[in-house]
Amino acid sequence: MKIYFSSRTKNKETIKNLINILNKKGHQISFDWTTLDSLVPFEKNKEQCKMIADNICSSLVDTDIFILISDPAGT
Repeated sequence: MKIYFSSRTKNKETIKNLINILNKKGHQISFDWTTLDSLVPFEKNKEQCKMIADNICSSLVDTDIFILISDPAGT
């Protein structure tokens, strides 16, 4: 199964741990954004942000499970 995690970057370590567990169980991650470097400030990294957003959108087409990890501050 292909899985995608959506969450704030402050949850990056939690997502990494979940990805490791799922990989060991034989699942695939559609797009692992936890391996990316920070793109802040976004205004100075527009092209790279666009490329990553396009890659994420493309990977979602084949995703079986979309998991949103939310928090009180929103996502």
